[in-house]
Amino acid sequence: MSSLLLVIAFIGLALLGLAIYGAAVALLLRLADQSQGLVRIVAKLLITLMAAAVPILLLKWGLGKGSSAGFLGAAGAAFLGAGLLAVVGLLVSIIWAPQIGELLAKPFEGLYFGGGQEMAPQPLYSMAEAKCKQGKYAEAISQIALQLEKFPGDFRGVMMAAQIQVEHLGDLPAATQALEQFISKPEQSPSNLAYALNRLSDWHAKYAQDLGAAQRYLERIVEMLPDSSEAHAARQRIAHFGNFENYQAANDRTPIALPHIVGYPGLRPGVRVVEAPAGSPVEAPEVVTERLVTQLEHYPDDNEAREQLALLYARHFHRLDLAQEQIEQLLAQPKAPQRELVRWLNMLADLWIQEANDVEGAKAALERVAQMFPNSAAAENASRRLQTLRLEARVNQTGQTFKLGSYEQRLGLNSKPRERQ
Repeated sequence: MSSLLLVIAFIGLALLGLAIYGAAVALLLRLADQSQGLVRIVAKLLITLMAAAVPILLLKWGLGKGSSAGFLGAAGAAFLGAGLLAVVGLLVSIIWAPQIGELLAKPFEGLYFGGGQEMAPQPLYSMAEAKCKQGKYAEAISQIALQLEKFPGDFRGVMMAAQIQVEHLGDLPAATQALEQFISKPEQSPSNLAYALNRLSDWHAKYAQDLGAAQRYLERIVEMLPDSSEAHAARQRIAHFGNFENYQAANDRTPIALPHIVGYPGLRPGVRVVEAPAGSPVEAPEVVTERLVTQLEHYPDDNEAREQLALLYARHFHRLDLAQEQIEQLLAQPKAPQRELVRWLNMLADLWIQEANDVEGAKAALERVAQMFPNSAAAENASRRLQTLRLEARVNQTGQTFKLGSYEQRLGLNSKPRERQ
């Protein structure tokens, strides 16, 4: 009888101990979830030690000291021990399952997702974009403002709000003020500064029709970012402002009249071509040359005008020496983009082949590509073209020299080119 009471008492104490143990585990788990890093690991280790210690103590007490079976007996101890170990194993697996799973899955995760590093939080403008598509522009700006409170100075958000203010709400002063505040911050990147100032220039020219203000914004790029690719691009834009009529002509292009072809060209004979109506009269090459020279005297950094002048010298006047001089001035510009430098050298090679049938001159131009940009894709393309220069020369005829008139002294633009840095 006494043995039965001891067994019942032991089971009751075991259940009470498990209840207390469960409460302690729950408390420690809650603390572990609220903790970070080392504290969380320590809490889990304490729980694991408790999970291992409690069953051992209970079994030791149940078996008793100095007795082979105690009051539980060998069968009871085995049954109770198996149950306690199952409970302990379940608790330990719950506690350490995330760490064990992460340890096993991390190598495979890195193969597909690039590692287990957490991504930095980013502003979300999807709600603002949705409101903008619905025509709710004021609400869109409010959504952007909410994101800018969390991510102050975010470039995308600032530009998105300014664009909505200008293009949809017609509030150019508000957008200008917001971007001026953004530009005044010293930590802005050169590309962001140039983009913001270029947008202000566009908006003042398009919506306020104030080319003076638009040009001043471009000049600020040159002042704030001297000797940079952004300043180089700004100088090109400044050269094309001039007056509002020229700006409109450059941005609002009229349709080009093309010949109307009756029938299906290439599919059957008897195709009849109807000539397009005569458009504006074509300017004489001498008039175009004079205009380009004047433009370059005022804006020597106008690459487009200098490039057109070089082509006129080579293809109409057959003066490759003057054309090469203009291209050399293009190549001497500081901070010119690589793609433009490569294109100009290939243009020079084209002119040597097409106008002078001079393989050596074209070869010298292409070799400069490899010298300026070694181990690049452009150098590889130039090397491949060098192998076909003689084939190109066979399909071209030698050009004839054309005597220039009294305006020859104004065609050369003998100003010293700016040296590249």
